[in-house]
Amino acid sequence: LFGAVAVVLATAGGLLQWSPWIGSRLLHTVMEVAGTTIAMIVGLAAFMRYYSRKNNTHLFIATGFVGTALLDGYHAVVTSDLLSYVMPSPPPSLIPWSWNASRTFLSVLMVLSWWTWRRESRLGELGRSAERTVFATVAILTVGTFLFFALVPLPEAYFDGLFGRPQELLPGVLFGVALIGYLNKQSWQNDPFELWVVLSLIIGLMSQTVAMSRSFSLYDAMFDFAHLLKIISYFCVLIGLLSSMRLLFEKVESTSLELAEMIENWPCGLLLFDSAG
Repeated sequence: LFGAVAVVLATAGGLLQWSPWIGSRLLHTVMEVAGTTIAMIVGLAAFMRYYSRKNNTHLFIATGFVGTALLDGYHAVVTSDLLSYVMPSPPPSLIPWSWNASRTFLSVLMVLSWWTWRRESRLGELGRSAERTVFATVAILTVGTFLFFALVPLPEAYFDGLFGRPQELLPGVLFGVALIGYLNKQSWQNDPFELWVVLSLIIGLMSQTVAMSRSFSLYDAMFDFAHLLKIISYFCVLIGLLSSMRLLFEKVESTSLELAEMIENWPCGLLLFDSAG
């Protein structure tokens, strides 16, 4: 399944490379608003999952997607018709670099979600990251990104050569590192959440390396294809979270029913409870 997804997306990217499709700034804004909305829903759902059973993986995914939603929303606003020419950088520089900032931010948080899981699995409670530290770090990075794009003129983002936007390979490599980590973790074999996270990382990797890095002008086919893949990758994490939460609720309900049956047949149930204890 994982290999098939990668092959299909790589093939689609190869075919779209020669497409004459040209999108628009309005379409770009619509896709970014959709991505912002989905990312925020993912972040909030991940926080619900985190506070039901705390661990580093859900903490970093939750903060990562909330921060990404804010960065995607900022990107959508400052690159729209309303504000793009108010910023110190023109759209041909502002649009690519602000996209890259959001993608790099999320890819780093995804790597940390795997790396801190390793740390927590080795050290137990001592390896769990402090919530305040994570929240403060993500907040500083997010606000710092806002100020950077509001104050600093940006260089050109498009180049001639094999890759029109070679800077997109950096988050692509980071998504690849996170993907290798989650595959080696092997929890995806039993946990639907981790399965969908792996699919999301594969799509994110393809979005950066196959699609956006091969975009040679604003709103071309690869540009819009990368945005579409980004939205799909967000959806994958959301599906994984909802599946995980459903299984958790079913487990709680099943346990409650078992306890109710034990209480109803209390002599037998009490004996079983004592022997289990």
